[in-house]
Amino acid sequence: MKKTLREKWSLLCGIHTYTKKFFLLAEEYNLEMKTFIQPMKEQRDAYEHIVRAYGEILESEQEDDEYVLKNFDKAISHEYRAYFDALDFLTISIRERIHHELEYFSYEQIVSVFPDYTELKAKLSEFPQIIANLRIKKDIGSVDRLELVKEYAEVGDYLLEIYQVICKKVLPLLVDEQN
Repeated sequence: MKKTLREKWSLLCGIHTYTKKFFLLAEEYNLEMKTFIQPMKEQRDAYEHIVRAYGEILESEQEDDEYVLKNFDKAISHEYRAYFDALDFLTISIRERIHHELEYFSYEQIVSVFPDYTELKAKLSEFPQIIANLRIKKDIGSVDRLELVKEYAEVGDYLLEIYQVICKKVLPLLVDEQN
């Protein structure tokens, strides 16, 4: 049981690390600077299952291994949902910010300072489908959860990179162009 419990802890901690990163970013990038409660609720529920599992380990002379492992599985599931909720919130916030930053400029203005914008715009139009496909995979029991977490993290990181390019390179040029 120790090995199995260690593997479950490893998975839980791995997912939690990503959840924390993207939850904090989601709060920072949200245009209204609001906290999204759902990931915190899922993490609270995960914590409840961890406490139940360890309560069984600490309080029972003959612990119920099945009960302990079942509660760890539930904790992992809650953390997994918290991760997807946090990253979903972030990807929506980043796409809103990109739209917000560029909405006052014409397509011609943007392309004049950012020639790759047409390619970027095409890529951005693919993100809803990419994200939907990842979310569909989330519910498939045979998927490697940590691998799917990492795959979705790449999408979040890429969107953040796009947003940073727009803020650092494109917006200053567009503002200069208007002055």
